[in-house]
Amino acid sequence: MYSLSKTIRTNKDVKILVVEDDYSLALNLQELLETWEYIVVGIANSAESAIEKAKALYPNLILMDIQLPREVDGMQVAKQIWNSLKIPIVYITAFYESKTWGSTEFLHPFAYIIKPVTYQQLYVAIETALERYAIEEFSNSVLQCVGHGIIVVDFQLRVSYLNQLAEIITGWQLNDAQGKSFSDILKLIDKSTQNLIKKAIVSSLQEQTILDKELSTLIVNKNGATIPITNRITSLINRQGFIVGAVIVIQNDT
Repeated sequence: MYSLSKTIRTNKDVKILVVEDDYSLALNLQELLETWEYIVVGIANSAESAIEKAKALYPNLILMDIQLPREVDGMQVAKQIWNSLKIPIVYITAFYESKTWGSTEFLHPFAYIIKPVTYQQLYVAIETALERYAIEEFSNSVLQCVGHGIIVVDFQLRVSYLNQLAEIITGWQLNDAQGKSFSDILKLIDKSTQNLIKKAIVSSLQEQTILDKELSTLIVNKNGATIPITNRITSLINRQGFIVGAVIVIQNDT
């Protein structure tokens, strides 16, 4: 049985490291963050200090200017921090260039902000990054169990994550499935069961009630194969304790 524990967290639980060489902007960012009751654990103004403080303070999130001074840029620092510490990063940049943000070296862009930083942009970017990281953490730590496929859907019933076994069972790759309706990825032969799952998730989201349901059914995967599965649906809960989606655990019963 798989389920999500309901752990309520507040902004006061979130520690943030600001990496910005413009000290006045860094102070402004700190003031904004503290207005929302986030905890600013430090300010770094160089690549070296960013890495040192990230290791020493281990924040929940880093706000980083990708145009740092001297020989090392923010992207290189971000890559090193992510590879060694797996801390989510919100990037701040003075410009947007698709080839830069789309490059393979730009690792794990949880969110980004283009200067000048606005009040709303900053808050939305932080919340987006924290939510995405929470889903990835949950998916990678709990949902990679042998013998089970995992599909994570958001509050609009769009697929945000598939693990490797779910890719095999459904025939969909994660990159192709992300953003699609879960009913396009998990196609059940019995339409009434498909509607039952959809209604259960929608009801859980609207009424904020914990969902925990198990069903056995048949699916037709992307390649046209019919596969008997057992699927268990549980609620996906964010750090404030709100239900923001669902996790569908599927097992091939052949």
